[in-house]
Amino acid sequence: MLATLLIGVLCLLGADAPVFAAQSLQTLGGGAAVRVATSDQQQLRFSLDKLSHSWVPREFPGELSGEGLSLFDLQMDGFITAGEPGRPRVPQTGGWIVVPPGTRPELKTLSETWAEAAGRALMVQGVPVLLPGEDDMPGTASEILVLPGQDIPADAPIPTAIREKLGRPAQGRQGGAVTLGPVTWWRGHRVVSYTVVPVRHDASGRASQVLESGSWEVQFVAEKSAATEIPAAQRRKTDTRGDDRFGGTFLNQALLSTIPTEAAFRGITADFSRNDKARGGKSGTLLGNLEGRLGVTKTGLFKVSYARLRQLSLLPDVDIAESEIRLYQRRYLSRLDDGSGQAPYVEIEVPLHMVGEGNDFDGDDYFLFYGLRLRD
Repeated sequence: MLATLLIGVLCLLGADAPVFAAQSLQTLGGGAAVRVATSDQQQLRFSLDKLSHSWVPREFPGELSGEGLSLFDLQMDGFITAGEPGRPRVPQTGGWIVVPPGTRPELKTLSETWAEAAGRALMVQGVPVLLPGEDDMPGTASEILVLPGQDIPADAPIPTAIREKLGRPAQGRQGGAVTLGPVTWWRGHRVVSYTVVPVRHDASGRASQVLESGSWEVQFVAEKSAATEIPAAQRRKTDTRGDDRFGGTFLNQALLSTIPTEAAFRGITADFSRNDKARGGKSGTLLGNLEGRLGVTKTGLFKVSYARLRQLSLLPDVDIAESEIRLYQRRYLSRLDDGSGQAPYVEIEVPLHMVGEGNDFDGDDYFLFYGLRLRD
């Protein structure tokens, strides 16, 4: 958490707006450190080991659940426990990987060791509700708890998109612990997110196994058609100056000093006829031309709208896809204090729920996130 009650930095991966992280997720949480074994332009191998976990019971009396109900929050050091609205809360962490020009990333699981979880029922994530404001005051976001087996309140002001998702059958999670997201753009490079969810559970939310250790490999497979269509804003980025400032965001950060941008790789000449500079940044800041900070004065659910960000000049002058918005919070981790006098802060990605049409972030689009007050 940033000082003066700021949750962190709003990161837009589109255009030239960079991701911010002060410390690599390789050191996140001490015991949950991601260890990189090998990293080059052909592959990236990484692992997690000695993972420890605890089960925190959440008891609900019969008058709330219809009958006595015990759910469990699964907590793991260095992981954030969260989930989709009304769905099981699971530990999760992740980060970003640089994709070398002319390649596509392919994930391979080398090994995974799982411990039995005895079918414990996972705690569910709260369901957001939007409460109207009084007089000229804006509305606020809150949440309700819908326990397993309960009906969704018909009169609750739940956003339409979330209510529709809640009406669909729940999905379990089996398979591997690591997944890759879609490839996107960052400062002229293509990057891909990885997510670690170290628990397997069925559709009812009962956990079957918890990850103890694992190793994975991302192979960068040559592909001529990779990034043949480069967005206009990314075509302007033909040099890598300043990219290494953000190396802590990526597992394979060393590549930033050895690979060209996609435009340079394909021999494209930069076109500066357009002014695509993002607004809202301060000259000389770590984020260059965009640094958006969202204040949090209490722990709870928050709503952030496109209109509000535009009003504050925190959006760039180019289109931003809903999927390209990321939110980070800065957290102090005392277990990382090595006595050097450098405060052990890490940037942790905050899960957010986007409410929109699935295309550009605009119009009446907004997102919800659960913010933590300083020291909570």
